Amino acid sequence: MFDYLKSLKRYLRANPDRTVVISGHTDNVGNRRTNEMLSEARARKIRRYLVDTGVKRNQIELEFLAYDSPTDTNDTSEGRRNNRRVELRVR
Repeated sequence: MFDYLKSLKRYLRANPDRTVVISGHTDNVGNRRTNEMLSEARARKIRRYLVDTGVKRNQIELEFLAYDSPTDTNDTSEGRRNNRRVELRVR
């Protein structure tokens, strides 16, 4: 993950007209508000790293999706683990 973030940092610094959308996700365990806060914390942590290493804040957009966009089932521990993630999309 850190190798990817380092590459992304270099790319964004070299291309100030490009942006990245950072989306925080969770599994469906727990209540909605807790999961929203957790997805927000995940996305903000990645943004903090990028900004602290020289990426301009205006190149970063955040989304806090909680458990609204699963990539796997929430019926198994493996599926829930896969749903707890951060996704990055470069534009």
